[in-house]
Amino acid sequence: MVHISSNDISEIIRHCVEETPNEACGLLIGRGDVINSVRRARSQIPSPFEFTMESKDILTIDQEADTEGLEIVGLYHSHTMTEAYPSPTDVAACPDDRWFHILISLKERPYKVSAFRIVDRSIEEVTISLSGGGDRSQGDLWTL
Repeated sequence: MVHISSNDISEIIRHCVEETPNEACGLLIGRGDVINSVRRARSQIPSPFEFTMESKDILTIDQEADTEGLEIVGLYHSHTMTEAYPSPTDVAACPDDRWFHILISLKERPYKVSAFRIVDRSIEEVTISLSGGGDRSQGDLWTL
């Protein structure tokens, strides 16, 4: 289970919509399974099919998190034309087995939001627990 506020989910969706038709990406900041904030990052090569996060953004966000006594606990990104499920490219590029991956499908409205962990190239679904109450199952629908 991953704990995140509905405001942070809304911020992720806003970012993903703003970047359309390209995939958006960002980092999840927190401790353990609690996400305290989300931070936007840039993709090195804007594309509707994949993203590669700017290393300068990762370094800056990591330093900011450390200053706050937190750490990077995951990433988010959008799938503009496919489901909110890790692609083979996402699995191959997984930077850390401990990280959460929140995916937003912009394929249709309302948007689908799902969370995963990718451990040893295996995809594990994770329940999203909203701070303030309520859990979301895989693929739940969101509107802004």
